[in-house]
Amino acid sequence: MTDKQKFEQTKILAEQGDKNALLDLAKFFYKGIGVEVNYDRAAEIYGVLADDGVAEAQFLLAEMYIEDEGVCYSTEKAEYWYTKSAEQDYAEAQYILAVLYEDGDELTEDKEKSFYWCKRASENEHVLATKKLGYFYYFGIGTKEDEDKAFKLLSKVENEKDYFLLFMLGVMYEWGEGVEKNLEKAVEYYKKSAK
Repeated sequence: MTDKQKFEQTKILAEQGDKNALLDLAKFFYKGIGVEVNYDRAAEIYGVLADDGVAEAQFLLAEMYIEDEGVCYSTEKAEYWYTKSAEQDYAEAQYILAVLYEDGDELTEDKEKSFYWCKRASENEHVLATKKLGYFYYFGIGTKEDEDKAFKLLSKVENEKDYFLLFMLGVMYEWGEGVEKNLEKAVEYYKKSAK
């Protein structure tokens, strides 16, 4: 089946009231799959679905407000829709809110809100949020320092290709931060991080 055929089939289902098909249709317009890119049409569909409480559509509409695609750039509207989506436990929205509140570039910096949304996303098994939450506990960002929680979280998402994470685990083993001091383990993690 060609992209054009997929688009047409999805359009028919969407016209019959299938919300999932309508969401897919918006994505086709957004990405230009089987149809020319049309951010305005994508934003219009996401808006209808967002108003109807569809968490993924709320998230994607927020993304469009931040990216200034199909709608006028608005951090206030982006924050509103990210929050609506995040409140429904949409983990990616929770993580994005954590990032935006932490760096203060798009939204007003608020380390406590950043920690809150990062923790919620981590509870929803968002790997990047779990890693960030480990750093928040280690460095005391938006919360009290807690090396035990930091080590537990960082160990949970250990990744052979994340050299900084491996280095951090080495430091924690070397100094006994959140884990029993173990110089052999520290060296092992330092070597992994240096690859």
